[in-house]
Amino acid sequence: MNRILTGIYILIGSLMTVTAFAENHVVIFGLDETGSYSFRERAVSIAKSVIRDLKPGDIFYLRRITEKSYIDSCAVFRLELPKIGNPPKNKFDKNSRKNWNRKLKKIMLLKSRAASLLAKLQPVKSRKTDIWGFLAAAADRIQVEIKQGSKPVIIITSDMQDNCNRTIQVDLKGAEVVIAGFESTADPRKTQSIRSNWEKVLKRCNASVVTFLPPDFGNKIIISRSN
Repeated sequence: MNRILTGIYILIGSLMTVTAFAENHVVIFGLDETGSYSFRERAVSIAKSVIRDLKPGDIFYLRRITEKSYIDSCAVFRLELPKIGNPPKNKFDKNSRKNWNRKLKKIMLLKSRAASLLAKLQPVKSRKTDIWGFLAAAADRIQVEIKQGSKPVIIITSDMQDNCNRTIQVDLKGAEVVIAGFESTADPRKTQSIRSNWEKVLKRCNASVVTFLPPDFGNKIIISRSN
């Protein structure tokens, strides 16, 4: 089957049912809005898929990657899903089931609103690419959002060709980093160098895992979870 249809699967132990997780995620998503990146539409699809697969208690924070990625105006929106506990054990308890379904509908409504905001987001076509500014903003957000039992996840849709050179030491607090929709250059050696250099840099910034995924792998990312 076509890989675009089957999607991206990062399988390190995911749970697909709605239960109370011991671990929630703080997902920080970087959307490359620069002229050098050709896959913005794919990137938006990836973001929508990530939102769709969020679990109760997760947080999703979207930022643009531009020539000034650290400034406050690059923040687009923040979505926090409330925790709702476990489904009722007694399927014949109508009141409990009704209350549970009401909670699920609220989760679905919040996701739908976020997806609608994404669909309406207009491109800006920045002239340069400031990856370091985004990473600094992501580190700041992790510091603010991370709670006991939460795991930071950074998803970047970009060609990763930083040309602003605002290098800074950041601490990503063990975040899982996924470069989704990674756009290769015409030069294989240059592309391999970009991947290798960023993997080393991100590991030095305390990323736990760094994964590069090309645009034609589709738009489904299953983030790893543990009980």
